[in-house]
Order: sequence, then C-alpha cells, then structure tokens
Amino acid sequence: KKKAIMILEANEGKESVDWQDILDILSGAKLCEFANCIKGNPDITIDGHAWCIWEGCRSSLKDVPRITKKSREQIKEDYRQVALANGMEGFELQAITWVTYRRIHGLK
Repeated sequence: KKKAIMILEANEGKESVDWQDILDILSGAKLCEFANCIKGNPDITIDGHAWCIWEGCRSSLKDVPRITKKSREQIKEDYRQVALANGMEGFELQAITWVTYRRIHGLK
C-alpha cells in the first residue's frame, strides 16, 4: 500500500504518468518486471518459481538461491530462446510455465 500511495503522490497533478518514476518507486527487479508485464511491456518476471521451472526442480522458496542480476538475465534469455523456438514471446512462455507449475504442484 505504501508504494501505491507513493506512486499516486508522485504523479498527482501531472498530465501524464512517468513510467520510470513508477519503476523507481517500486524498485526491486521482480516488482518492476511484474509491473511491466501488467502494463503490457514485454518483460519476463523472474522469481523463485520461475527459477525452479528454469532449473527443472521443485523447491521450497526459502531454498531458492539469491537470483543475481547475471543469473536473472541468463534465465530471461533462456525463456526468450525457448519461446522463440515455439513461436511465442518470453513473457507468454513464462506465464504458461507458471500456471502449469502451479497446477502440477498444487500451489495457490
């Protein structure tokens, strides 16, 4: 809620919203990736679940290693390449694999 209020206050009275200002307030790679996807910008949201899918394992999120900037970019690139080979966008593949992973593992 705090970040939503900050975004509203930062854009109060402006004719148009500066997307970079929103991303700066959100901070954190996962939040910015997720926001980009919601906005319709082609991005891939990498979190612990996406890492597990990429790694081909089922792991508790507490056991997922820290996702560094370098590993995040490698995971994104791998999603893009597999998506491209299957005639889709990286964000589409990530969404499909997440929904499938969630169903298979009974996640809510």
